[in-house]
Amino acid sequence: MIVTHTCANWGTYTFLTNIPSYMKEVLYFDLKKNGLLSALPYIGFGAAISISGALLDFVVSKGLLKKTPARKWGNTLGNNRTAVSKIRLTPHTSIN
Repeated sequence: MIVTHTCANWGTYTFLTNIPSYMKEVLYFDLKKNGLLSALPYIGFGAAISISGALLDFVVSKGLLKKTPARKWGNTLGNNRTAVSKIRLTPHTSIN
């Protein structure tokens, strides 16, 4: 779990720091006009972390899961959410 978490964080934060250049060079966005669009992944991660943390605390406090399985589920769902957001950022083109 530690290795998975470390690798996922390294990939995520490398990805996040490259979003502005990717949007400018690949998606051809003018970053001066689309600053909010560049900030959306950070806002989304902050909201998702807060909501999922509160939800998992609630599940553990009600006795539905113990701490270790709850942490594993949180880690799994968090990594999957990140993977889906990375896939959605790719340009959508048709291949003939």
